[in-house]
Formats: sequence, C-alpha cells, structure tokens
Amino acid sequence: GIVWYRLGFSTLCSAGRVLADHWKFWLVVGFLMFGGFATLCFAASYSPPWIIAATFQLNIVATLAVLPFFGKAVPVRGRIFAVIVVIGAILANLEHAEVSDGKKLVLGAIPVLVSAATLPFLYQLVAETNPRSNIRWIPHISHPLMRSTDSRLLLLLLASLPWVAALVAITRPPAPTTMQLWYSVPNALISGLGALLLYTHVRLSVKDPYQIAAIE
Repeated sequence: GIVWYRLGFSTLCSAGRVLADHWKFWLVVGFLMFGGFATLCFAASYSPPWIIAATFQLNIVATLAVLPFFGKAVPVRGRIFAVIVVIGAILANLEHAEVSDGKKLVLGAIPVLVSAATLPFLYQLVAETNPRSNIRWIPHISHPLMRSTDSRLLLLLLASLPWVAALVAITRPPAPTTMQLWYSVPNALISGLGALLLYTHVRLSVKDPYQIAAIE
C-alpha cells in the first residue's frame, strides 16, 4: 500500500520484473531474510526475550566482520566497542545458563547467533546493488524500486516468500488461534512495519563502516 501510494501502481507491478531479472541474487537475499528472522522465532521458544536481545547485539560484531568482505575498512574504535559487546553477550548467557539446562541454552543462543550474522550480510548485499558500487559480483540495479526504503523492503519480503512457503509446506503447522492473530496485528504494525522500515532506511542510507556498526 505504501509503495503503491508513493510510486504508483505501475511501479509496484514492476517488482516482479526486478525480481525476475536478477532472480539468483534475490533467491539468496530472500533466503537470508527468511533465515535471519526465522531463527529468531525459533530461539524465542527456548530463551527469554532479554537473553535474545542481549545475544542479538553480536550483530555489531558480525557487521564489523562482514564489512571487510565488501572492501570496507573497520576503524579500531569500532573493534574495541565490538569486544565490549561480546563480553556483555557472554555474561548475559552465562547468567542464563545458571537457571537453564544446557539444551535450552544451545537451542536459544545458536539460532540468535545465526540471525545476528545473517542480517548484516543481507543488508550489505542490498546496499551494494547501488550502481555506484565497485563490487562487481553483485548486480547493480538502477530500477526506481531500489531508490526508496519502503520499496526495497517490499522486494526483500517478496523474495523471502518462497522460503516461507517451503517451510510451511514441510512443517504443516496448525492454523493460528484467534488470540495469536490478535497478538500478531500490533507486532506486525510496530515491529514489522514501523521498526523494520526505520531500520532499513537508516541502514541503507549510510556508507561509513563505523556509522553502519553504530546503527546495528
């Protein structure tokens, strides 16, 4: 709806063409988008929210590890800050380990680590589709849909749908209850629409490695 209002129906319809023209790239991006959030949902079944939030701060470290892969230097102060984050995440999980069994700790922490490593790589891939990027192994997409945050987020969500459909087909989960549907509406509006749009806008707007890490 947002993309339709801002860019017009014809531009919205061209999303399929953008995905089809670079289908290999979007297939990978969609898998990363799906995996990054699916692992967080999985971890929520085994760890309390504060542990997930504390562990997910390791995405700062993952960002600093990802950026050199794209030819971006990481400043020393960023590395120092990353060490502090790692210590904090370890301490939080050690405290949780005292009141939880090892199986729940592993099933809660490892998926969050996967998500924390996946999402920075995903967003940097999308950022490098800019025609001015010097990364040659990533397609440079100059379509109008790649110029605004809401349309780029739409492409990310559309690219992840095949993987979501595959997971549903394999696991065949039961239909959500009425209460689950009611809880999902504010979560979708606040986290899925508001927070994710804001994060995507800021994350894809900056180029400096230290600023990228600070945003994460």
